[in-house]
Order: sequence, then C-alpha cells, then structure tokens
Amino acid sequence: MILTIDNINKSYGKTKALIEFSAELSPGIYGLLGPNGSGKSTLMNIITDNLQADSGNILFNSESVIKLGSKFREKLGFMPQFPGLYSSFTISQFMHYMASLKDIDRSTAKIQIENILTAVELSDVQKKRIGSLSGGMKQRLGLAQAILGNPEVLILDEPTAGLDPKQRIAVRNYIAQFALNRIIIIATHVVQDIEYIAKNIIILRKGVIIENAAPAELIQKIEGSVWSVESDENKVDAIKQKYKVTNISKSENGVTLRILSVEKPFETAVSIQPTIEDVYLSYVY
Repeated sequence: MILTIDNINKSYGKTKALIEFSAELSPGIYGLLGPNGSGKSTLMNIITDNLQADSGNILFNSESVIKLGSKFREKLGFMPQFPGLYSSFTISQFMHYMASLKDIDRSTAKIQIENILTAVELSDVQKKRIGSLSGGMKQRLGLAQAILGNPEVLILDEPTAGLDPKQRIAVRNYIAQFALNRIIIIATHVVQDIEYIAKNIIILRKGVIIENAAPAELIQKIEGSVWSVESDENKVDAIKQKYKVTNISKSENGVTLRILSVEKPFETAVSIQPTIEDVYLSYVY
C-alpha cells in the first residue's frame, strides 16, 4: 500500500501554500509538523479531495485518486481540526448516520461503533446529544467517525486538542494500535503526541518540506546542540536575546534554561539529550 504525493503546488492568490510537495507514504504513522500557515491543512484537504491542487498528483497504489474517485474515498478517514457535528444528534445517532454515509451495513456498523466508542471512552454517554458535549468529548467523537469503516488511509488534524493528559495518552495509544497496515497522517502542534509513535516526521515551513525522516535520525542531527544552563533570573532576558531559549524552569539557585545552540553557550552549560520538540524548534524558532 503506497500513497504517493507527487509535486503538489497550491497558491491562494500571491501566497504559495505548498511548493513542490512530494512524499511517498507506506503503512505507518507520519507526523506533520509546522507553524500556522506552513501548508499542513492545505495538504490534508488536497489529499481528501476537499481542495484542488494547482498542479501535481495524488496516487494510491500508483492510481490517481481523482480517477479512483469514490473507491479512494471509501478507503479514507478524515478528522478535520473543527469537525462538523450535528448538535441535535445523539452520539449513537451521529455514528450510525456516518456509517450509512460510508455505506456500512447495519450489523457491521453496530459492532464497529460499539468498539470504537469504547476505545475513545464515549460508550457510556452515547445517548447524549452532541450539543451538550464538552470540547474534549466532541474531539473524541470526531476521531471516532474518522476511524469508522476501518479506513486504509487516516488523516487526523490536531486529534488530541482539548483532551486532558490521560485522554491524550489513551487516544495516542489507540491510534498507534490502529496504524497496523494503515497509512496515518497526524498534523499536530503537540510534538509529544507523535514523538514515540511516528515512523517519519515531516516538517513544513512556508509550504516547503524541510525535513522528512525517522525521529531517531532527526534527533541525531542536532545532538550536541541542546544545553542546560543554570542562571540568575535577572540574566534571563539578556540570554534570550542572544540564544534560542526553549524552556525556563525554577531551580534551587535561580532558573534552569534549555538552550538550542550549535556552539556551547556558556562554560557551565551541560549538553543534554535532544527531543523531537528540540528538532522542530531548531527549524521554526
């Protein structure tokens, strides 16, 4: 199973949202990182055929998804950042309605819906109307409808937004389990959500891919460039003007700073293990 994104370009007037974006995705989880305006949502909407590219092609197993049409959409699950939900529907009614749109027979839908709602911790409130749900519950329902039908390609835009830490871990683990023999693209600002489950991480900046590699490979590139520095609080502003300070925490004698720097910033600085967040910030800070 291969999803090929071949030289995609997209502009909005004079603003270029995607520039010659190309990638070949096989089963596994791909983290899509980038600041607002980097082209993440544009890419996802082009893959899901909600938006037309100016040029380039999307291929699924070497066939154009445009030519495949409904055959590709049947294999696709999509969770937009702000999913459209019907406030007067109950959770159960909405899921069964989505199952009918996906042409899933009733008996199969019933089993799938029960299993999915249990996995996203909504089974005990499935008779609640969507309008009365919390933001976190709506987020989990958006994920549930995307997974319905066992799609081969799953695209998730900020799937853990609004979730508490326990729910985030549960959803992340479920996605990792669901990824077996599927292609999953996760766009997120919560780097920790994809650091340990992503096969590859794609970093976008101004519509251009600046990295596309395995997490371990990305971390290796900046080893020796992340430092821990003890400092007085009154020196922090001056240090921030000179270096990329990515974290500040209280310490016994002042504060501890996490600094991104190719060169050792201070004689007392201690080299520490980089994270994917450090990698991301090294490009966009």
